[in-house]
Amino acid sequence: NVRHLFGNGAVKVYAVIVVICVIIGSTLKVDLVWDMADMFNGLMVLPNLIALLGCLAIVRKLTKKSEKSKEK
Repeated sequence: NVRHLFGNGAVKVYAVIVVICVIIGSTLKVDLVWDMADMFNGLMVLPNLIALLGCLAIVRKLTKKSEKSKEK
C-alpha cells in the first residue's frame, strides 16, 4: 500500500519507521505500549474521516445520477 500511494522510495522510509517503532516498543513498559497502540488506532480515524469528506461530492453526484435514472 505504501508503494502504491507514495512510490518505491517510501517503502524504505516506512521500513525504517517500523524498525524504530519496534526498538522503542521493546524498551518501554507493556502498559505504555498498549496505550500508545490504542492511541494510534484511534488517530487512524482522522485520515479516514478526511477521505470520506473528500468523497462526499462524488457520492452526491452519483446519487443524483442514480435517482434521475430511476425516475425515467
